[in-house]
Amino acid sequence: MPKYLNNDAQHNKFWEYEYLSPTEVHIKWGRVGLAGDEQTKNFTNQSKAQSFVNRKIREKEKKGYKLVSEEELDQEKKTADDLGHQNKISKLLFVSLDGKTMTELIEYDPTQYVYVEILNSWKKTITRLLLSKSESFEITGGVVERGETMTFGNKRKTSSNFVRGVRNYLKRLAEVVAAAVQVVNFGAMGVRKLFNDEDEDVTPPAEFEELLNNIGSQASSANNQVVSQFACMGVRTLQL
Repeated sequence: MPKYLNNDAQHNKFWEYEYLSPTEVHIKWGRVGLAGDEQTKNFTNQSKAQSFVNRKIREKEKKGYKLVSEEELDQEKKTADDLGHQNKISKLLFVSLDGKTMTELIEYDPTQYVYVEILNSWKKTITRLLLSKSESFEITGGVVERGETMTFGNKRKTSSNFVRGVRNYLKRLAEVVAAAVQVVNFGAMGVRKLFNDEDEDVTPPAEFEELLNNIGSQASSANNQVVSQFACMGVRTLQL
């Protein structure tokens, strides 16, 4: 059963089809992580059935859908189970913590913290987490950025299933990026060399595009900044 996936921007949808007979086509569609809808369409001859499928494929590809393997779609479903089908990791930083002030670290330090922002693409709300090997906090009251430092109002310890899901996803994504870095061989390139925040016209290097291709759909629930942060780690392990 050919499967198509659209995970661009806020989308995370699938579409698939199967010929039950030469004149009978079963289609299924919906949001990854949900049951979805399905329908069986009958045609008077095989040519009309094939024309219908070809037309739907062209429509889906025009909207950003791409043909994926069963394994890639299963990976998306696992991510949806971890993060929720509405959520996407929008920001990740390695930071140290001093009271209510976080300072961004150039390199990953497993004795410090990982700051994570999770965007709900439906509600447009952001959940902010501060994670270490032994602690999980949710930051409330917003974050104020001042250069390399960020201050926040309050934090509270949390051990929800959602937080465990975020941890699982980040560890899995870090492993995938580390494997891809070995392929493209640019693990030593720092995040600031990948993207210059002061220059909006900077084009990501070709190596980064190759990295994204090697990662495939497994990084669809995280934006490029998150992937580039993990790329800076090279083949190091994320300890969460």
